[in-house]
Amino acid sequence: AHTRQMLRRQQRSMFIVASACTISHLVKAFYQMTWILISVFQLTTWTTFIRDAYPYPHYMAIYVGSIALVIVSPKVRRLLTFTDFLTRNSVASQSTSSNLPRITTTVTPSMA
Repeated sequence: AHTRQMLRRQQRSMFIVASACTISHLVKAFYQMTWILISVFQLTTWTTFIRDAYPYPHYMAIYVGSIALVIVSPKVRRLLTFTDFLTRNSVASQSTSSNLPRITTTVTPSMA
């Protein structure tokens, strides 16, 4: 039952990320089709508007998938905030710091 629940949660997350990517790319495709229609029909009054609107669909198509992944996945959030690393590192340092030998280094001047 636990495995089934975990798989459902993972499939739901994958569906959300894939849907977000699909929708953002459809918006960019609509933008590109609009640009083509404006060019073909020489609608010069719309050229400035469509040119100025370029960053919105472009960057949305680039970043929405990553943002959705960060929102949906607790593991990705842990990795991005280094919580997982810091937790493992502090546990390891507490359990092994007294067992490690003390290392000293001596620096000798190099011969020139």
